[in-house]
Amino acid sequence: MECLRVCPRDNIAVNLRPWGSDLGPKTKHRLDETFLGLVMLASALIDSAVFLGPWGELKSAAFAIGSGSWWTFAGAFILLTLVILPGLFALAVWAGQKLSGVKESLSKALAQQGQALVPLGLMAWIAFTVSFAFAKFSYVLPVVSDPLGNGWNLLGVTAAGVGQETSISLFLQVAILALGLFWATRVAGRIACTKNPGKQSAPLITFSALFTLAMAWLLVG
Repeated sequence: MECLRVCPRDNIAVNLRPWGSDLGPKTKHRLDETFLGLVMLASALIDSAVFLGPWGELKSAAFAIGSGSWWTFAGAFILLTLVILPGLFALAVWAGQKLSGVKESLSKALAQQGQALVPLGLMAWIAFTVSFAFAKFSYVLPVVSDPLGNGWNLLGVTAAGVGQETSISLFLQVAILALGLFWATRVAGRIACTKNPGKQSAPLITFSALFTLAMAWLLVG
């Protein structure tokens, strides 16, 4: 808050605004922001596969830093982040332009439509975190019941514990991913610069749906 105090022009303020209100057609965005959104998506996919997937070799490769398998893993991560996801996203944006007849440059369209990646990435990371949150919750009451590790049982839950509510966590993950897809769909429709926004936004919504399905498969499959 030091900026507010020392600004010589007195033109800095702190204002409240609705969450995600900067996502829309009136807000200018840059291409590097789109790339950051794609990095969020790629990281969410890779982390979900490593920490929650059934592939033991993938886990071993991710943690064996410096080994040959780790370099293979790093190469796959770079390929997904720099080639596969950006390529699919660019294809979706390009297809939307062709279907709707928009003459806007591809780079400008990529920067503007990259706004739809924000809700996808945000909700994907929240859904990923839920996987660990419920496991951690099982330790809260036992620790409170025996805060000093002296064998106390103040709340009567030290021995039994609370356990992990798997069914609840899976439901929350699906609901959060669905919310991210719904939010991304609304943003894609809002930022479409054509009289027929459905045609322009359809490929981008398809990209968002495929990503959501991939995350759901990794998290709850």
